Amino acid sequence: MSPFIFAVTLTFAILALGILRRRYFHPLSRFPGPFLGSVTSLYQTYWHVHPNKTLHDTELHRKYGPIVRYSPNGLIVNDPALLPVIYNRRANKTDFYAPVFDTHSTFTRKDYREHVASRKAISHAVGFLAFFRTEYSYGLVLLMIIFKQYSVTNTRLFEPQVDGILSELAGSSVTPSQLARVIFHISRNFKVQEKLYEELVAAEQDGRIPPLSAIISDEQAHRLPFLSACIREAQRYAPTMSQLPRYAPEGTGLELHEQYVPPGTSVSTSPWIIGRNKDLYGEDANSFRPERWLEASPEEERRWDHFSFHFGYGARKCLANNFGLMQLYKVAAEVCAYPIRCLLRYRAHHECRYFVVLKLKLKGRTRIQSVEGRLRVPGFALIAEQDPGHKHNGYINMDLFRA
Repeated sequence: MSPFIFAVTLTFAILALGILRRRYFHPLSRFPGPFLGSVTSLYQTYWHVHPNKTLHDTELHRKYGPIVRYSPNGLIVNDPALLPVIYNRRANKTDFYAPVFDTHSTFTRKDYREHVASRKAISHAVGFLAFFRTEYSYGLVLLMIIFKQYSVTNTRLFEPQVDGILSELAGSSVTPSQLARVIFHISRNFKVQEKLYEELVAAEQDGRIPPLSAIISDEQAHRLPFLSACIREAQRYAPTMSQLPRYAPEGTGLELHEQYVPPGTSVSTSPWIIGRNKDLYGEDANSFRPERWLEASPEEERRWDHFSFHFGYGARKCLANNFGLMQLYKVAAEVCAYPIRCLLRYRAHHECRYFVVLKLKLKGRTRIQSVEGRLRVPGFALIAEQDPGHKHNGYINMDLFRA
């Protein structure tokens, strides 16, 4: 046998043994999943960048069950009851969270001990935000601050941030994306939009909120049950975050459905998967229906809130989630105070996965266009029609956020 043939044969033999070991003799072999996922991490890498990743994950859970082996050393989970187990306070983040530059924020700290230390260092700012939310959540100045962060012209891309505190506290990566989803799904559901507009008009007439031409405070916006239902439904139905992996704790590992998961295993789920869980939200979990939040029993609502996942879960939940909610409520109330109409012009059955440039002018016609890099792709148009009974002073200009 020639040296070349021997080398090739030996290489294939080693690869075959590696595949057999990973597939049948690995500690995670007891968990079902796709063959390629169990033998190579390239499977996970491919689907992480694929635009249909969430739909693919849903199909995997339908085929293999609530726990799926997604990579040689990774599991994905679709069981709300396991959230406290996966996201326990001692669970370290994986390399998935590694920053592009050698700078860290509380979000990118992988070791739970480092996260606790950095969280304590900025906890005083959270108290300030809580005060700010209750006392000073009224004026146009706040809206200007909020919208300025969306502007491409006012953003210096890839500028290193030593601690990333501002980004962490302001929820600048999550809130704009969620706001886009709220407005998008309200505008494309005409019955929902009409019901919300009627609620706003009725609230103005009975004095729960000021005239629609004025700025609505956060407290006043929270008095609108259907607006709250629309926001909560959009957070459930179209969350902004994807997989949030954690390592099984050192020394102890995890137990999932009476199966042992060794330390160092990557275990994750996503707000999208949990938000579409039919055992939790019913058979219509794949439908955008805000009324579910008004029809729910107190026990159901408590259960849904307990497994709420759009700002993270457990000890690493977003520090300023209340501040982010304030932005959602105030801006959604301001925008939806005017009849809007969405004209769909893109190929997607219920998801919008591109960046969106939005110029929202409350007087006259407004258009939204999707942008991916320098390539403009078909998006959707939003038409804001001024209510003849009200006059609005000026317009809002939001430049870049994800729908």
